[in-house]
Amino acid sequence: MNTEPKSLPVIEISQFALESIRPPEKGSAQASKQAEQLYHSCELSAQTGDFVLLLGPSGAGKSLLTNFLLDITSPVSQSLYINRGDQRLNPSIKLRLNELTHSLQNSQEQEQEQEQEQEQEQAHSAHNIEVEILGQSYPELLRGRVGVMFQSLALFDDLTVSENLKFANDRSRHPKPDLKWNGWIEDIMKDLQLPDTLMHEAVSSLSGGQRQRVALARMLAYQPEIMIFDEPTSALDPLSAETAIQMIRQAHDRSQCALTLVITHDYERFLPVADRVWFLSQDREFINECPPVTADEYQKRLAQTRLPAKRSFSLEEELKHNAQVLDLQLAQKLPNFIASMQRGLNSLKSSWARVYLKRFFQRILIQGLPFHLLAGFGLGAVATYFSFNMELGSVAVEDLGTVEVSRFVLPTFFEQMLSGFGVVLYRALIPLFTCICVAARAGTAVTAYLSEMRDESKRQWEALENFGVPPLWFFVPQLLLTFSVSCALLSYLAFWCASLGSLVVAMLTNPLCTYYIWADTYWANLKPSGMFWFDGTGMFIVKTVISGLAIALISTYYGAQKRKSSLETMENLSKANVMSVLVTLLLFFILLLAEAN
Repeated sequence: MNTEPKSLPVIEISQFALESIRPPEKGSAQASKQAEQLYHSCELSAQTGDFVLLLGPSGAGKSLLTNFLLDITSPVSQSLYINRGDQRLNPSIKLRLNELTHSLQNSQEQEQEQEQEQEQEQAHSAHNIEVEILGQSYPELLRGRVGVMFQSLALFDDLTVSENLKFANDRSRHPKPDLKWNGWIEDIMKDLQLPDTLMHEAVSSLSGGQRQRVALARMLAYQPEIMIFDEPTSALDPLSAETAIQMIRQAHDRSQCALTLVITHDYERFLPVADRVWFLSQDREFINECPPVTADEYQKRLAQTRLPAKRSFSLEEELKHNAQVLDLQLAQKLPNFIASMQRGLNSLKSSWARVYLKRFFQRILIQGLPFHLLAGFGLGAVATYFSFNMELGSVAVEDLGTVEVSRFVLPTFFEQMLSGFGVVLYRALIPLFTCICVAARAGTAVTAYLSEMRDESKRQWEALENFGVPPLWFFVPQLLLTFSVSCALLSYLAFWCASLGSLVVAMLTNPLCTYYIWADTYWANLKPSGMFWFDGTGMFIVKTVISGLAIALISTYYGAQKRKSSLETMENLSKANVMSVLVTLLLFFILLLAEAN
């Protein structure tokens, strides 16, 4: 059902049927997997400037359709089956975007001297670019052209309102320069009825309605040519929902984007502002309606029972499908890796890489510094006390009776014990203790931070991807640098505090020890060369840096795991903590053996 005028659509979906491959239900006698049909062959389109509602029953696959546009879900998947593998059909999702959408949109904002240059550019490249989404790999040409406002809003909790908006502008294909950005911020805050005092507030402190407005402002700052809204009114009261709908429609009109697509169950409120509806019926067929029908009609359709559409997915069909998917994934692996690496390197060149690097250093190195200094002092003091005040038993001496062994050992071997003690602190005890503390404190904190971003209910990880920032490529280099430098520097400073603790305890508990005696003997085997270099400093750096790199990789690995509940987060934190400590111990054992040999 389609009543639109004939013209070249901005989006066109054709011959696209989809099944979800699922394991047999628990307790079921059925051994083979099940293929559940999500929808029949789709034939959908929308014109440039359309405001489209995507309606249908819950769990019918509405969001999945838009996930292909966002590269959140790949069509090459073992859990998805397109067109039952029928090679005679050509499933397609095509986008036709004007190369000059943003140039035309911002033409009124350009300076007078740039008008001639714009006209030449428009004359040279005023044409539509046709992009196929369901190819073997996601088209890089679409990066920055499709934006999404998730149901959870996916605002970055560790950034302020101003920083969230600036992040989106900086990642836009057409970022606004500082002067225009400041003016745009003032205008958008007024339009969305947000007070200026919120600009430097953390988004986690805002109300639901305020967060909704900030998420919409971030979408507009990103300037995508296709805007996707996933249940934008689900968490709002009726009055706030009405306001949000008007703001979204106004944002659509103001941005002059090619297409706005809204996934919603709140169709009664959205229908008055919609140009078109894609309705997924109970028969799993899409109905393309322009103009939309009444809310009562959609209510009747949604009340109808959804027909079952499951079939047995035979082992032969499963093996054939999996083999095809693995072949395609293998062919895509290197190109996808290179494309992701390039995006990651580009994101590391931005000012935001320096912002996050500074914050990581502050939280791992600066905030941990007092703890490690005190721990080093305490460790040096305690180790010295027990080393020189240990009970060695007693022996019977003629004419003297029973005498404590330590009375003979300590005066005789004091200098040798103290000089050896300095080497043990520097080469083994302090760096090992410090790296374990870094793993337990900072490593766990980083795992928790990344796990929070990876939370499927918050979608911050996907938001970074949508802004063209591969999270792993963005965070891993910064964390590797932060942890390696922090482990080496904290260990070195902790050693000096441990030396101070050793000096204090040695002088207080041993009347034979003075500062000069301690200094001459403690540093003897360390063989200092100047103020900051000792014998074994090279291996000291190697041990701490490698341990820091290992802690960073382990923390990132477990933090980047998908998690659906708090229990999974606790499990990842526990695994990261234990694994970091064990790997640190193993590395030190191997390197100490190598150093001894």
